[in-house]
Amino acid sequence: MDDSDEQNKDEVPIIVIDNKNYYINNKIDEGGYGKIYLVEGVNDHKKYALKILKDEKNSEEDIDQFNKEIKFLGILSDKENDLDSNYIPRIYASGNLRIGEEIYDNLAFVLDLAERGDLFLYVFNSNNGLSEKFSKFIFKKIVEGIKFCHENFICHFDIKIENILLDNDYNPLIADFGLAEELKDSEGNIRNFSGERGTKYAMSPEMFEEGQQYSGVKADIFSLGVLLLAMVLKKRGFRVAHDNERYKCIEDKNYEEFWNITLDSEMVLSDEFKKLYVSMVAYEPKERPSIDQILEDPWLKEINDLKGEQKTKFQKDYKDYMTQINNKINGINETVDLPEDSEEKKETDSETRGISGNGNEYFNWQLKPKKLNNRKKNYNYKYFMKMKGVINPVKFMNSLANNINNKYKDICFIEPSKKKLKFKVIFEKDDETSCDMNIILVEYGKEEYLVHFDRKDSNIEDFYEYFLEIKKIIKKMIE
Repeated sequence: MDDSDEQNKDEVPIIVIDNKNYYINNKIDEGGYGKIYLVEGVNDHKKYALKILKDEKNSEEDIDQFNKEIKFLGILSDKENDLDSNYIPRIYASGNLRIGEEIYDNLAFVLDLAERGDLFLYVFNSNNGLSEKFSKFIFKKIVEGIKFCHENFICHFDIKIENILLDNDYNPLIADFGLAEELKDSEGNIRNFSGERGTKYAMSPEMFEEGQQYSGVKADIFSLGVLLLAMVLKKRGFRVAHDNERYKCIEDKNYEEFWNITLDSEMVLSDEFKKLYVSMVAYEPKERPSIDQILEDPWLKEINDLKGEQKTKFQKDYKDYMTQINNKINGINETVDLPEDSEEKKETDSETRGISGNGNEYFNWQLKPKKLNNRKKNYNYKYFMKMKGVINPVKFMNSLANNINNKYKDICFIEPSKKKLKFKVIFEKDDETSCDMNIILVEYGKEEYLVHFDRKDSNIEDFYEYFLEIKKIIKKMIE
């Protein structure tokens, strides 16, 4: 399957999973071990998300995590049938992919499509973080969802804003159960755990103590605290808890110094928020509140007390608030007009605009951009920039690669494709992490192009930062 192509329905193969049929659209995201595609039910015409295990690196660990996600989402989906609220994206089909008579090795499952994306994008595109007022609403729902998991003896172990999805009404859904574990052992007793689990900046300090046994529930509560601060302040947690200046203040209970280090001068937080946060990330697990205590905390009183018309108005205000941020997110995927006298018409001017082929040649001159077969209204790329006007596609992509390489020459590596107008950019952040993305040029219509940014093996925060920066490079190129 080609991640960059999109076809008319009569040309799209029908994907069969668990005897259910789906039209497959384009890829919309990629995680550590799975690719996520947009699909449509052949019979119900409803849109879903399809998660497929990456076939290029099916390690035992990847397969184990993928199967865990299917298992735990299946358990919780069945339990949710008896509830009025949804806390997770429900799973509808799982198994191996089949196209026609051919069965593929790829494991896959179909689940609810989160129409509004992930919480990270809303936090990142807010001013200084989400308002406390509306963060209370989101956070309470997330805590209720984690309580639902714990009541069904499932510990998440990877709670963070990237793993919180939003439905059409901006209600949060907890996703990515690949690192989850059962809270009971084979004899029905509550288990303890040891070792590092999850994303480092959100891990509780006891995870880093060699041989230390700890409570999975208390570890999840620590991660909920990290998520809470990320929502309200855009602050990631601790690179490694208790090996960190800020966290040392928590460990020593020097909270005044912690907030002095953490808050910028213009940031103001309520005392109730501060007390709840430091209790949830307490160094000693026994000092962290229970899930029920969090739900009854004074900081959430405003939400807990909502009733009748007051509750209806609050929900409307919340939806309006999130819609404003959503509009900003959608606006990131902008359309830019190329100059009328672009390079095809005025070759000499194109050289000064930086869209020439000078410098390293990443692509040969035989390559052509892929077409989208005129399905203009149906592309669902998550991160893109649309250009209108006349360009030389090969020159444009060569120039873009050169401009990226020039700006990030000490940390950037570019791997071009030999078959299409696509290259992979690898930003080496430090010794431990890198940010990988594919940049693909596709022809959208007559004198219209899409530059599609495809997230590879990188966290969303790093990817999004470079996505915005490369868009600035493109706009400067075509000025």
